[in-house]
Amino acid sequence: MRRLLLGSYVAIILAFQWPFPGKADPQTLGIILPLSGKAANAGIAVRNGATLANESLQQPFKLIFEDNELDNAKTVTAARKLISTDKVSGLIVYASGPSNAAAPIAEQAKVPMIGLSVDPNVSRGRNWVMIHWASNEAVAKQLVSELVRRNLKTVAILTTQVQGNLDLEEVFLRTAKAAGLAIVFQTQILPTEMEFGSVLLQLQRKAPAAVFINLYYGQAGAFVLQSATRHFSPQFCGHYVLDNEAEIASAHGALEGAFFASTGAGDLSFDRDYQQRFGARPILGAIGAFDVVGLMSAAAQNAPDSERFNRNLHQTRNFRGRIGRYDALDDNTFDVPAGLGVVQNGSIVRVPSGK
Repeated sequence: MRRLLLGSYVAIILAFQWPFPGKADPQTLGIILPLSGKAANAGIAVRNGATLANESLQQPFKLIFEDNELDNAKTVTAARKLISTDKVSGLIVYASGPSNAAAPIAEQAKVPMIGLSVDPNVSRGRNWVMIHWASNEAVAKQLVSELVRRNLKTVAILTTQVQGNLDLEEVFLRTAKAAGLAIVFQTQILPTEMEFGSVLLQLQRKAPAAVFINLYYGQAGAFVLQSATRHFSPQFCGHYVLDNEAEIASAHGALEGAFFASTGAGDLSFDRDYQQRFGARPILGAIGAFDVVGLMSAAAQNAPDSERFNRNLHQTRNFRGRIGRYDALDDNTFDVPAGLGVVQNGSIVRVPSGK
């Protein structure tokens, strides 16, 4: 993958000469994300990624950020405000729950929306809503390939009972079994569960070589920390929840050496630019937010109205983003490349990815 250059955005934006009827000028994107609460650090990273992309545009969008604290009811309120009051031309929503909450509102209002979500239910059967995240299939393939490469043949999986995690569990089990891995233990856990003593007793008896932590925010760090106190230390692996230095810090070193798969990091140029601009490493969702702002800018080319803007998004081909090169697919998704990350010295080290 070649690094996304400023010039490519400039070329895209030269033809960006709407406004849509009834829309604000300059064109406005509404972005709903958690800027407070337990997922605030992820929301701040998403805001930073979107800001970094917008700063690269010759004619930037007006960005309006709405804090939902990762709460669905607050997401509904924010979506209605952005569409009815702020007259946004497009909507970006972070995380699966909020994306599911906002999707019917955007669909009814005919406002193009992209959810930073892996849940296909967000966009399924809709005309104005898409999702942008490495698919469960891509994530499972990365995880299983790494388990095989490390010769970790027996695996346990812990899954939080939220839809996105349940969907990933199904795909992971299928992919792991096809690769010849043995699933020696699997269990599902309530999203509110933070004590894992009984699960750890069962895991210690099964003695898997690796444990796939398919858990939700807050749970992953707590589980691994409790594992350490019981001297249970298999190879841990996970997904997007581990792409979060707050989650890693909550484990107090017990996640050292864990690997995870999520949306890819491309050629790592985004990580360098983000570090230079914000003085910190990017985490979960930042690179996706950067690319989604770029996708919306590209879709604005020769778009005299919302319908053409929406159609352009759905017809995206060979988009060159910081994640890599990818297309829009017929099922209202993008074939976003997945990649690996590793926890080293309490920080995230990403492996280059992309096409």
